[in-house]
Amino acid sequence: MARIERARAAALSRGRQVVCEVVGEPGIGKTRFVREAMERCPPAVAWAVGTCAPDERGVPFHVFRHALTERRPLRPGLPVGGCAGETWLESTATVPPGPSSDARRFRTFQLARRLIGLAARDGLALVLDDLHWADASSAGLIAHLLRYPVPAPLLLVLVYRPRQMATPMPFGPPDPPEQTDAEPTAHDRIELSPLSLAEVAPLHPHIDQAELRVRYEVTGGNPGYLAALPGGPASGRADPSREAQGAWLADTVVAVLRREWANLPSVELACLRAAAIVDPPFAADLLAAVAQVPTSHAVEAGWRLARLDLIRRVPGTGRFAFRHPVLRMAVAQDTDPAWRAEASARALTALVELGAPPTDQARYAERLLALPNGRWVERCVDVLCQAAQEIRRETPDLAIRWLRLALRVLRPTAGSTRRRDVALALAQITGEAGNLAESRALLQEIVPLLPADPAERRGQAVALWARVERLLGNYPEAAAISRRELAALPAGATPGVGYRLAAEIGVAGILAGRPVAGLPTRPPKTLTARPPTGPACWPYAAWPPRTTAHSTMPGACSTPVPGSSTRCRTGTCATTPTASPRSA
Repeated sequence: MARIERARAAALSRGRQVVCEVVGEPGIGKTRFVREAMERCPPAVAWAVGTCAPDERGVPFHVFRHALTERRPLRPGLPVGGCAGETWLESTATVPPGPSSDARRFRTFQLARRLIGLAARDGLALVLDDLHWADASSAGLIAHLLRYPVPAPLLLVLVYRPRQMATPMPFGPPDPPEQTDAEPTAHDRIELSPLSLAEVAPLHPHIDQAELRVRYEVTGGNPGYLAALPGGPASGRADPSREAQGAWLADTVVAVLRREWANLPSVELACLRAAAIVDPPFAADLLAAVAQVPTSHAVEAGWRLARLDLIRRVPGTGRFAFRHPVLRMAVAQDTDPAWRAEASARALTALVELGAPPTDQARYAERLLALPNGRWVERCVDVLCQAAQEIRRETPDLAIRWLRLALRVLRPTAGSTRRRDVALALAQITGEAGNLAESRALLQEIVPLLPADPAERRGQAVALWARVERLLGNYPEAAAISRRELAALPAGATPGVGYRLAAEIGVAGILAGRPVAGLPTRPPKTLTARPPTGPACWPYAAWPPRTTAHSTMPGACSTPVPGSSTRCRTGTCATTPTASPRSA
């Protein structure tokens, strides 16, 4: 603001035109910055503000009309709607409707320059805001004024978004900055940058510091978007990080941002709405599938949207992303909910066809399952289960969340094998993650519903149940569960499940301090085949154990457990390929 004040003082003292550009990202606070600077001017200095609008780009000189015909005096003693505004309207009416010659255009610009000088003869600060939406005549007149300055004390303030202009510096470079602090130049440029966290805190004293930090990371310090986020004063919500889960912006925020896409052609608008559905960064082929337009049209629309700075190209790739998460939220909120639902389904289908990783597909499945329509349940459950199995080792919490969602949407109907499969997978992963109580509850629910099948899924589930009980310290229950299932194994069962159940009985007894004496000294009839390799008797190892070979010796087994510093301390090992389980 001090630089604008010095520029105004220089224009008054020198009696000539001074230009000051104020540029920055959308929402950075350019309009408010200039407005507060103008309000600090002495009352004797007149100032006028003209604002461009997207729907007035076809009106010649519309920003000057808006500024110089505003219904208030430009300076003391000038009546409202006085000679300056009336003469301006008369002069611009002489602009020919079609393409004019350079000489005719030059005479028109010179006449407009004399009118502006007449209005500024006693001093005038003329603010032209949102020039990225200016018409060609207004942009040409500004360029003319920079080449032929007004011979009057005029402060010309130009406010615009550089990324939405044809060139980053459409009105030429500013004067060298070495004299900026001491002596104001005739052409200055002020670029507003995002605020720091320390600068944001006084603007939002009612927000908790931890929450404010999250909001700051989402917005990048942009004050306009920071105030617009859900949870701010405008929306009354409390969670600023829910933009991906469908948090809503205030209607006033959407109405302000809607001006940027309200007049887009149908193809560009469809691609923009599709971009709000897909996750960034996105490619043109995915936009084409979601927007239901040819790929070539989607490519062209993507570059036109990037030219308007609605989306931006991700450096080093051919993909795009919204310029800001808040803009994406506003576009999604301005889109019909039914169209959003169908677009999410098309996005999931396209990702499946393109062979995208299951983890990328799972996010769209989550959104579809949150909608009140059951058409996509089976497909979404398949995607979630596959993605959960893929990431169960790296991010078990996310895998558990996806499986819980899949289990919740599957109805508990009689004979529902799909629901039992999902519950069993969830029980395995929750057990691996250390949530043994939830794993046991799921196994208690599904094991009674599992029939004896050739794949012995029931036996495997019972062995898992017994292991969970053992890890919880319920050794008698673990042994009892294993004995019941071992006795019920069919005659043609494979030996793997039987050996696992027998091992659980022995391990539970040893850990309980009462070694089991009732185990057979040789395998029973159903366990005559070669037992599987892999230690089933590691009570202190990471669960589930990794497959390896052990040797059986009287007393404690001293074989190291893979991936752990512990050794097998059960006193017996039931997994050696050369010996049967020993009785304690």
